[in-house]
Amino acid sequence: MIQSDSRIQISFGQTPLIHCFEKGLCVSEQVSNRRPIRHVVLFSSKHPDNIEPMINGLSMLAKIPTVSHFEVSRNRNEDHYSNEVDVIVYAEFEDAAALEAYRAHPIYQKCIEVVRPLRELRLAADF
Repeated sequence: MIQSDSRIQISFGQTPLIHCFEKGLCVSEQVSNRRPIRHVVLFSSKHPDNIEPMINGLSMLAKIPTVSHFEVSRNRNEDHYSNEVDVIVYAEFEDAAALEAYRAHPIYQKCIEVVRPLRELRLAADF
Protein backbone atom coordinates (compact mmCIF):
# COMPACT_ATOMS: atom_id res chain seq x y z
CA MET A 1 0.00 0.00 0.00
CA ILE A 2 1.31 3.43 -0.94
CA GLN A 3 0.03 6.60 0.68
CA SER A 4 0.64 9.97 -0.93
CA ASP A 5 -1.08 13.26 -0.19
CA SER A 6 -4.81 12.55 0.28
CA ARG A 7 -4.85 9.33 -1.71
CA ILE A 8 -4.18 5.68 -0.86
CA GLN A 9 -3.21 3.25 -3.60
CA ILE A 10 -3.51 -0.51 -3.09
CA SER A 11 -1.20 -2.50 -5.34
CA PHE A 12 -0.44 -6.11 -6.24
CA GLY A 13 3.24 -6.08 -7.05
CA GLN A 14 3.70 -3.14 -9.42
CA THR A 15 0.04 -3.18 -10.57
CA PRO A 16 -2.20 -0.55 -8.93
CA LEU A 17 -5.57 -2.10 -8.13
CA ILE A 18 -7.58 0.43 -6.13
CA HIS A 19 -7.23 4.12 -5.46
CA CYS A 20 -8.95 5.49 -2.34
CA PHE A 21 -9.29 9.22 -1.98
CA GLU A 22 -9.71 11.52 1.01
CA LYS A 23 -13.53 11.47 0.90
CA GLY A 24 -13.63 7.67 1.07
CA LEU A 25 -14.28 7.20 -2.64
CA CYS A 26 -12.50 4.16 -4.07
CA VAL A 27 -12.11 3.39 -7.75
CA SER A 28 -10.60 0.33 -9.37
CA GLU A 29 -7.69 0.87 -11.72
CA GLN A 30 -8.62 -0.32 -15.20
CA VAL A 31 -5.32 -1.54 -16.63
CA SER A 32 -5.86 -2.59 -20.24
CA ASN A 33 -2.59 -4.50 -20.53
CA ARG A 34 -3.28 -6.58 -17.42
CA ARG A 35 -4.81 -9.70 -18.93
CA PRO A 36 -4.59 -12.48 -16.34
CA ILE A 37 -7.49 -12.99 -13.99
CA ARG A 38 -6.35 -13.90 -10.49
CA HIS A 39 -8.67 -16.26 -8.62
CA VAL A 40 -8.31 -16.62 -4.85
CA VAL A 41 -10.42 -18.99 -2.74
CA LEU A 42 -10.23 -19.34 1.06
CA PHE A 43 -11.55 -22.44 2.82
CA SER A 44 -12.08 -23.50 6.40
CA SER A 45 -12.44 -27.15 7.26
CA LYS A 46 -15.15 -28.70 9.39
CA HIS A 47 -12.45 -30.57 11.33
CA PRO A 48 -8.63 -30.30 11.45
CA ASP A 49 -8.37 -33.85 10.09
CA ASN A 50 -10.07 -32.63 6.89
CA ILE A 51 -7.32 -30.19 5.90
CA GLU A 52 -5.02 -32.64 4.09
CA PRO A 53 -7.89 -34.37 2.23
CA MET A 54 -9.12 -30.90 1.19
CA ILE A 55 -5.66 -29.99 -0.14
CA ASN A 56 -5.48 -33.29 -2.02
CA GLY A 57 -8.95 -32.79 -3.50
CA LEU A 58 -8.25 -29.21 -4.52
CA SER A 59 -4.92 -30.19 -6.08
CA MET A 60 -6.76 -31.97 -8.89
CA LEU A 61 -7.82 -28.54 -10.20
CA ALA A 62 -4.25 -27.96 -11.44
CA LYS A 63 -4.96 -30.51 -14.20
CA ILE A 64 -7.62 -28.34 -15.84
CA PRO A 65 -6.08 -27.12 -19.11
CA THR A 66 -7.31 -23.51 -18.93
CA VAL A 67 -5.36 -22.81 -15.71
CA SER A 68 -2.17 -20.89 -16.47
CA HIS A 69 -0.92 -20.98 -12.83
CA PHE A 70 -2.22 -22.93 -9.83
CA GLU A 71 -1.30 -23.19 -6.15
CA VAL A 72 -3.03 -24.77 -3.18
CA SER A 73 -1.63 -24.50 0.33
CA ARG A 74 -2.37 -24.79 4.00
CA ASN A 75 -2.71 -21.37 5.62
CA ARG A 76 0.54 -20.54 7.40
CA ASN A 77 -0.77 -17.40 9.10
CA GLU A 78 -1.41 -17.65 12.83
CA ASP A 79 -3.57 -14.61 13.51
CA HIS A 80 -4.51 -13.69 17.08
CA TYR A 81 -7.83 -12.25 15.90
CA SER A 82 -9.00 -14.77 13.32
CA ASN A 83 -7.95 -18.27 12.27
CA GLU A 84 -10.92 -19.30 10.13
CA VAL A 85 -8.91 -19.91 6.94
CA ASP A 86 -7.28 -23.34 6.69
CA VAL A 87 -6.61 -23.71 2.95
CA ILE A 88 -5.94 -21.22 0.14
CA VAL A 89 -6.27 -21.73 -3.61
CA TYR A 90 -4.59 -19.24 -5.95
CA ALA A 91 -5.02 -19.58 -9.70
CA GLU A 92 -4.45 -17.43 -12.76
CA PHE A 93 -6.37 -17.48 -16.02
CA GLU A 94 -5.59 -15.82 -19.32
CA ASP A 95 -9.07 -14.28 -19.57
CA ALA A 96 -12.70 -14.60 -18.46
CA ALA A 97 -13.36 -17.37 -20.99
CA ALA A 98 -10.56 -19.47 -19.47
CA LEU A 99 -12.02 -18.99 -15.99
CA GLU A 100 -15.51 -19.98 -17.18
CA ALA A 101 -14.11 -23.08 -18.91
CA TYR A 102 -12.36 -23.99 -15.63
CA ARG A 103 -15.65 -23.76 -13.70
CA ALA A 104 -17.44 -25.87 -16.32
CA HIS A 105 -14.77 -28.60 -16.47
CA PRO A 106 -15.65 -32.10 -15.15
CA ILE A 107 -12.59 -32.05 -12.84
CA TYR A 108 -13.99 -28.91 -11.18
CA GLN A 109 -17.29 -30.70 -10.58
CA LYS A 110 -15.45 -33.74 -9.15
CA CYS A 111 -13.49 -31.43 -6.85
CA ILE A 112 -16.75 -29.96 -5.50
CA GLU A 113 -17.99 -33.48 -4.70
CA VAL A 114 -14.78 -34.26 -2.80
CA VAL A 115 -14.21 -30.96 -0.97
CA ARG A 116 -17.71 -29.63 -0.16
CA PRO A 117 -18.44 -32.25 2.55
CA LEU A 118 -15.10 -31.43 4.23
CA ARG A 119 -15.34 -27.65 4.29
CA GLU A 120 -17.20 -25.16 6.43
CA LEU A 121 -16.44 -21.81 4.78
CA ARG A 122 -15.62 -20.90 1.17
CA LEU A 123 -14.84 -17.33 0.12
CA ALA A 124 -13.80 -16.58 -3.44
CA ALA A 125 -12.58 -13.44 -5.19
CA ASP A 126 -11.43 -12.71 -8.72
CA PHE A 127 -9.41 -9.67 -9.74
